[in-house]
Amino acid sequence: MLPRLSARVTRTTLYTAARDIPLLTSWVYNQSPRLGAANADVIIAGIETIDATTVAHWYDKHNYHLTRHALQDLGLLLNERTGAHERPTVK
Repeated sequence: MLPRLSARVTRTTLYTAARDIPLLTSWVYNQSPRLGAANADVIIAGIETIDATTVAHWYDKHNYHLTRHALQDLGLLLNERTGAHERPTVK
């Protein structure tokens, strides 16, 4: 999927969170790892990775995209087109 996606976009950002309960559940159910369920640093050529573990909600570690920090980061990514290393929000 990444090669097809990369041909259409200039930047790809992956948000990950350790102990993401819904993604871990999907991993067990599908017997295949989920990309965003990171328990270690994820490094994939051509993808900027943001570890959202520290801003993820305590109860499921999945809804980090709803936090103020993640929304600010997405705003900088989409509106300003800044790279992950340029965004001071989620590191």
